[in-house]
Amino acid sequence: MSDEYRFNLLLISRFLRSSGIIYSNIAFSLFLSLIGLNPVEIAFIATFAILFNLAMSFLLGMLGDRKGYKLELIISEAIAALGLFLIGFSNILFLIELGFILSGFSGLTGSMRGAFSPGANALIANNYIDNKERAKKYSLLGSIAALGSLVGSIMLFFVGVSSNNINEFKLFYILAFSLVLISFILLLFIKERKRIKKTTKLAKKESIKYVSKVILVNSFNSFGIGIIVPLFPLWMKIALGANTSIIGIVFLLSYFFTFIGTYLS
Repeated sequence: MSDEYRFNLLLISRFLRSSGIIYSNIAFSLFLSLIGLNPVEIAFIATFAILFNLAMSFLLGMLGDRKGYKLELIISEAIAALGLFLIGFSNILFLIELGFILSGFSGLTGSMRGAFSPGANALIANNYIDNKERAKKYSLLGSIAALGSLVGSIMLFFVGVSSNNINEFKLFYILAFSLVLISFILLLFIKERKRIKKTTKLAKKESIKYVSKVILVNSFNSFGIGIIVPLFPLWMKIALGANTSIIGIVFLLSYFFTFIGTYLS
């Protein structure tokens, strides 16, 4: 396979992942509320999911630096697929909650980015030396992710226009699992250029101080938004009386403007 063909596989993988994960993110609170959980319990699960996402991003990031970014992407996708599988196919509450924790809240919902996006960007940086070529690839990857987010919100819209019951939500969770599973398979065929393996254990002291400040600020920002955004669809339903279709349309418009901004940037 040519390098361009393998990069296109990464784009397709990113699109499929974004479609499935975004649906899971915005349907999260609505689905858990439908099966009987109250907002406090849902927020508790969201907190665990965010903390797990943070830990996995850190651990997989170190793994990617040392063993390869392709491996980082594959493991990240496998965990997300497992989570969506549990949500879609299990009727046991604990397994469903575990599924949400594993699948996490990465993506364009305003919370943490997870391990996939940094891994994909690092992979591009490793594979393409020319700065202009890198920038072009970054732009394409960001645009295709935003485009996939549109599909995720459309999936929620169709849940609302149909029966809007538990089985309908789970049917689209199974679809989301299928999309992420295909994304996982495609990742097996992407290319990573050989590079010098990182052997240093720690960065310089000055770098650690600077990076620590950035991490601290972003952590507060991400945690605050990450708690609010997963519960936002449920708030729209309870406080504003919005149905699932309307919520899907709201996110569709939001992701549409995100896509336009990403495409033009």
